[in-house]
Parts: sequence; C-alpha cells; structure tokens
Amino acid sequence: MSSNMGHHKEEVHGCPDLITPRWDVEFHAQIDAFNVVMGVMLANPIKICDHPIAYVLYFLNNAKKNFTTIEREALVVVYVLHNLKHYLLGNKFVFYVDHMVLLYQIKKPQIFKRITKWLSIFLKYDF
Repeated sequence: MSSNMGHHKEEVHGCPDLITPRWDVEFHAQIDAFNVVMGVMLANPIKICDHPIAYVLYFLNNAKKNFTTIEREALVVVYVLHNLKHYLLGNKFVFYVDHMVLLYQIKKPQIFKRITKWLSIFLKYDF
C-alpha cells in the first residue's frame, strides 16, 4: 500500500501548480463535457506546456443532462465565457474542444437553435 501511495504522490508533485495569469500570453481553455459534469482548465502556454490558472467543474441539472453532446460542449463554452470573463475579456484565447462538429456549428448555426442563441455571447470575445 505504501508503494502505491508513493506513486500517487509522484503524480501529484509532477503536475504544474496553479500560476498567476500572464497577461502577455494568450490563454488556453481546455474543455470537456460529460453526461453529468463539465470541466474546464484555463491555462497559459509557457515554454512547452500549459500552466493552469484555474480549474472549473460544473454539475449538470436534470434538464441539461438531456442536451445533446454538441449542446453540452457549447454550454461549457458559454459557462467559461460567463464565469471566467475577468480573464478572457480583452485577451486573446483559444478553446480546445474534442468535438469538431461544435466548430462547424459555430460557423453554420442553423441546426441547433440553442447554440444559435448562445452565439451572441461569443461576439464580445477575441478567440
């Protein structure tokens, strides 16, 4: 058991600590949505890796659990823009998503009305 604990301790110590934001560097928002929770890591790319600034988790209510995968991914983007706007407004940033369909929807928003409604929120930001 002690060797297992040592292994986890090394993993934790190998992760980068939270840093204060570097305003001269663009931000990276790595997002993912699951059936019950959405997760975000906001980071600054420094040298060869992203150094985290903030981690955010959001648990979905029953209505949002019924969203399609694309709608949940878009909801994460809206959630990030609303809750991390103090980092993102006026700064360049990049979203990393695992659904390329979401990027297509942003360019051609005629299928999902909910995403079309959220696009007006995106217009304030530079990404």
